[in-house]
This record gives sequence, C-alpha cells and structure tokens, in this order.
Amino acid sequence: MAGGNISPRQKMINMMYLVLTALLALNVSKEVLNSFFEVNKGIARATTNFNAKNGDTYAAFDAAAEVNPVKAGQYREQAYEIKEEADKLVASLQEMKYNLVLAADKKVYLGSESQIKDEEGDLKEEYATELNWDLLTDQQKLTNIGALTNKDDRHAAGDLFFSEKRKINIATDLKVDLISYKNSLLFLAEGNESLITSINETCNYDDKKIKGKKQLWEEYNFYDMPSVGALTLLSKMQSM
Repeated sequence: MAGGNISPRQKMINMMYLVLTALLALNVSKEVLNSFFEVNKGIARATTNFNAKNGDTYAAFDAAAEVNPVKAGQYREQAYEIKEEADKLVASLQEMKYNLVLAADKKVYLGSESQIKDEEGDLKEEYATELNWDLLTDQQKLTNIGALTNKDDRHAAGDLFFSEKRKINIATDLKVDLISYKNSLLFLAEGNESLITSINETCNYDDKKIKGKKQLWEEYNFYDMPSVGALTLLSKMQSM
C-alpha cells in the first residue's frame, strides 16, 4: 500500500476513477472501457514506482535505528509492522486481480504491454497462463497483469467476490482487512490532524446510499461491475 499524503498525481487518478466509474453505470463504448484499462495500468505503474521509493524510506529507518537504537528503534519497528500488514493486503489484492482476469478471460497475460504484445499488437501466447493462483511461482505472483480482453464482463467480479445468492463474501473479508489497516495507520497518526484527515479521505469504506437505499460497500464496488472497473478498483486499493 502506498499510504501517506495524497500526491497531486494520486488525486488525479482518484478523480479519473470516479468519473469512469460513473460512466460504467451506462452502456459505454469500447473506447471508454479501453481508457479504463489504461487508468488501471497507470495506477499499477505509479504503485511500482512508489514502492521503489519506499525502499529508500525503510533504509533510512534502518540507518537511524543503527545509529540511535533507543530513540529511533521503536519507529523502525512500527514502520516494519505497517509494512508487513500492507504487504499482506497487497498480495491479497493481487490474488483477487489475477482470479478476476482468469474468470473473465480464462487466461492471464503476465508482463508489461511491450512484453506480451508483438509488433502488430497481438498478444503473445507464451506470456499467457491458465494456472490457478496457488500454482504460480513467486515471481509470477509479483508480475503485473498486462491485458484484459473481456473488459465489459459484468459477472466475474460479483461471482467471485460478492454474491448474496451464493453466499460469497470475499469482498466483505477484504473490507475487514482494509479497515484494520486503516485503524493501524490512524493509531500511528494520533495527534496529526492533517494526516488523520488524509487517511480517512483515502481509506473510506463506508456503505453507500443509492436512491435512498443503503448499499453495502462490497456490493457497490463488485456486484454487476464490469471486470475492468473491478480490476481498476483493486489496483487503486493497492496504491493507497
């Protein structure tokens, strides 16, 4: 999870996501669906870059704790506790993304767009896999998903993550984990009102009110949601 204050770039991504989510409620064109996947790729790239910078931050914690273990050691420990919790969430979200694309397309292309497509723009089958998540290598699990063909599939997300009829509640379990992570951040931010406000705005998992009726957060985000919308939502959660 990226965490912290929201950068102008992240605010722009959030706004684009909200606009495209509204459009997905309509019968949208192929161009809009493709644009949504471009947003998803942009979020994934931004998250990768942010995670690389986070490495420098943790290195700074290590250095400070080595110089002054009494004063800086507790902060290093807190930082790594949050990192462990965030890493578990990111891995869980990545598994959900993989399973979503596998359900929609029956195969998943792993790698960047330049890797998985030839000069004509056709997908290279050697980058496709039909394996279940548990059978992937550790490296495959860390590799970005490079394509989604059935972007308008409106069944996969609900069938996998939230279905009252089939009593599927993976999205509910996810919300519980997200709220737990949010509470950990709020605990560490105690006394910093600006940071607390930022966390509450970024990590909002409240239920929605649609046409005067309450709708669960998990239903709002996954039931009858086009696969590309659900995929982008999951990527957005990884970036928080």
